Amino acid sequence: MKYDISEYTTKRGSKGLIISVADAPVVSMDFEFRAGYRYGVDFDHKIQVAHVLEHMMCRVNDKYRDPIKKELAVTKNGASSNAGTGSYYIGYDAYCADFEWRRIMELMRYEICQPYFTEQSFKAEMSTVRSELTNYLSQPWRMLSPKVAQTLGDKQKTYPEHIESLDNISLKDIKEHYRLTHRAENMHFIVAGDFTDSLDRLYAELEKFDLPTGGEWRELPCDVLHAAKPTVIKRKDVPAISFTFCMEQNRELTDEECEAMSALEHILSGTMSSRIYGQARDKGLLYSCTVGCSSGKYNTEWYLDGRANAEQLPAFFDLAVRELDKVKRGDITEQELADAKSYAMGRYRMGIQTAGQLARYLSGRWLYDGLIKNYNDEPDKINGVTREQMVELVRQFFDADIWTIGLYGATDNKMANQLQAKLKQLF
Repeated sequence: MKYDISEYTTKRGSKGLIISVADAPVVSMDFEFRAGYRYGVDFDHKIQVAHVLEHMMCRVNDKYRDPIKKELAVTKNGASSNAGTGSYYIGYDAYCADFEWRRIMELMRYEICQPYFTEQSFKAEMSTVRSELTNYLSQPWRMLSPKVAQTLGDKQKTYPEHIESLDNISLKDIKEHYRLTHRAENMHFIVAGDFTDSLDRLYAELEKFDLPTGGEWRELPCDVLHAAKPTVIKRKDVPAISFTFCMEQNRELTDEECEAMSALEHILSGTMSSRIYGQARDKGLLYSCTVGCSSGKYNTEWYLDGRANAEQLPAFFDLAVRELDKVKRGDITEQELADAKSYAMGRYRMGIQTAGQLARYLSGRWLYDGLIKNYNDEPDKINGVTREQMVELVRQFFDADIWTIGLYGATDNKMANQLQAKLKQLF
């Protein structure tokens, strides 16, 4: 896919990426604010302020005070819009046909710049958010992941804590969070589509986002992580035990190191022929598991997640420890590396087929450190991975000695301690 990228800063200080894809029939637009959970004034007691704000912004605005009419306006020609809240960001996005991008951007401007905060809307969305969060209480990973992160030193809240915080939130808190965070300088945007002959019109539409100034693109918070005891969430009515084994480093990986870890993930769990997942399936130890790596500005996590019956867990962890130890000792063949590269190259060729996919690829890195990645550089990164690089990275994780395990289901501390003892051999 051929494309051109330019950066644009509005007169009010909002910054954005404009991705022009010739002949693209759709337009993707995303408006991001560093306004998520971590930026709340009272994080410990009112963590859900950002989430409730996002719901209220999507429901109505000063131009469309009826939520049904607002929805009909967006979907008139098949377009869609959505929003989401995470630890760091509140994001508002839309996807539409090329012939109506100006109309849809106008609707997004109403949503972002002209909120309509009423007690009626507040009560409705508080109830909706409570329902959403309550649904998560029956999802193993939603329950386990935040708890494990807490033990490692990551400043997160569990979903029961999220629900508890709702009782502390008032409409005044919502208005104040909007006032503090929805400033022009704290908005970054990514727009992708065919703007070959319409860049000036796009600039004009972006200049209409008349958010107040006086803010800033906020710094990302930094957590220093440490090793932790096992986390066990006991559910006698859940026979399949969800597990996570995660290791951390208090640093960010380079792009080249991330590519090396991606190759290793494939070798360990990418397909039915992989070392951990493939062998586990062949032995009937579990249905699925995943080895993954996630690197942020201050921390990098390498993890093994999955789900298995209690009677199979010890054998699976024996297998995982054996294979991880082999990698640590440098036992990776050139054929395994070649196969991983071949797989990655195919995924690269299939990876970007729409303007929206391209925008998602570029936005993740650009949003947190301003780097504009070049998709055409990916083959060189893939081909540059070496066995020595993978082994060195694995050894760094084990040398850091920042790790823990978590279990959710019909299990107990005895099982967690048994599995922890198996894993400890690696450190």
